[in-house]
Amino acid sequence: MAKPFAVLLNANAKRVSGAIREMVSEVVDPEDIYYSSSQEESGRITQQIVDKGYSTVFAGGGDGTVIDFMDRISRYPAAQRPMVGILMLGTGNAMARMVSSGYILEDLKSFSVNASRDGINLALLEAENRRFTFGGLGIDAEILNDYRDLKSRHRSGLRKSIAQSLGGYFFSFIFKTLPRLLRRQVFKNEVTVKVTALAPGNSAITFAGEGRTYAEGEVLYEGKAIVAMVGTVPYYGYGMKVMPFAGKDPARAHLRVGSISMWRAIFGFHKLWNGTYEGPGIHDFLITAVRVETDRPMPYQVGGDAADYRQKVDFVVVPEAIKLVHLF
Repeated sequence: MAKPFAVLLNANAKRVSGAIREMVSEVVDPEDIYYSSSQEESGRITQQIVDKGYSTVFAGGGDGTVIDFMDRISRYPAAQRPMVGILMLGTGNAMARMVSSGYILEDLKSFSVNASRDGINLALLEAENRRFTFGGLGIDAEILNDYRDLKSRHRSGLRKSIAQSLGGYFFSFIFKTLPRLLRRQVFKNEVTVKVTALAPGNSAITFAGEGRTYAEGEVLYEGKAIVAMVGTVPYYGYGMKVMPFAGKDPARAHLRVGSISMWRAIFGFHKLWNGTYEGPGIHDFLITAVRVETDRPMPYQVGGDAADYRQKVDFVVVPEAIKLVHLF
């Protein structure tokens, strides 16, 4: 008989404190609470979870913890995959905003009382043998690099609290990333991006006009751009709904290429944040598989984690890879 549910927490996450552990143990049997402190340990725990036959697993500790577990569990046969719940315990919490109330204890108590919840079938993206819900090359990853640098230089006291917050994220953007991007645009030193459809058949469609389809080998976009981002969820973290068409087609991901000027982006920032921007410089597609190439290495991020630089990445959609627990 399958166990009801388990909880997987990142032992290294700043919000997974002693108080949080005690709170979780009020609702969940300690034998069903798992703490992961390394990639190797996470792999062993995932195998234990599958072997014990849990029907549902709640993951918490940030987007990285959740995405790593999704990556691992999605590779098991469908019959062995538990549903995945998300606890809002990280910094960005891109996915938690979709499916949880934001209150950990309330979510766990609610589920323990009524475990018969609707599930959301979620596709994942795969690139370089990693599966995730959002990623991209360009300004988004560049900001993350600067944000990571800020946090690494302020690791204690009040400065740490400020650095590891939304305020720190904006500070990195305004004082480090933005001046660099403006210099590139002023001196015409922008990056050229090329996006090509990979999968056979109707591998990509646009929202423009009649909704043109692109077959394998066709170019979706080629030109100057500050970002090429792709996702199967609308949120990028901190409530930014920058992928508003993600989820419109469960078998496709939303690809957004931005060739928008920095001045237009600044003045339209609020609409870009909440996914309502309409205007020049934004190119949207629904895709199943694409190759993104740039004329020089660009910062790359996966699931909100900076991942060095890339000049070519193939993104492929894995449909119905995960079933998410929807708590509200």
